Amino acid sequence: KMVEGLMDQPGIPPGISVAIGFNDEIIFAKGYGYSNLETKKPVTTKTQFRAASVSKIITVTALAKLLEEEKLSMNDFVHQYLLTYPKKEYPITVEQLTGHLSGTPHYSANDKIERHFYNSVEDALGVFSHISLLHKPGEKYQYSTHGYTLLSGVMEKASNQDFLMVLNDKLFEPLSMFSTGPDMRRNTSI
Repeated sequence: KMVEGLMDQPGIPPGISVAIGFNDEIIFAKGYGYSNLETKKPVTTKTQFRAASVSKIITVTALAKLLEEEKLSMNDFVHQYLLTYPKKEYPITVEQLTGHLSGTPHYSANDKIERHFYNSVEDALGVFSHISLLHKPGEKYQYSTHGYTLLSGVMEKASNQDFLMVLNDKLFEPLSMFSTGPDMRRNTSI
């Protein structure tokens, strides 16, 4: 009843999936609303949702595993790992990336967004690598999805693994997160 009441509120997404676990067992799971308003496709317990910025939490959790394994340090600089990334006015640390303190811009009109699938994090860096920092790193907070893309590139180089493999090996497999993964819908090669 609580979720049904919530679904009637303005500004609430058209669909939601709820699961309740107890003692390592799912004791309740149900979908509410629609996953597609045009086709009226209902949400089920199998409906996958885009994680959007929640992905940043997944990224830093995998980063914590790499830190634990001493693959990198929070004080390491981006250019220690990404030698081809254009040098900025000031060096950027891993810590500054994680805290949105790097000066790396968020999405902007200056992004070189192309409508194709990026085969690597390094390819995706080209969307914003040409843009100057907004401020000196550590000077102020500036939310930045691009900063987390840059962080994922650092994590790849530090671990010698593709970023998606880092997530799989450090989080998804050990935690049995078998329904969590990347949004590959634009990859026409799969």
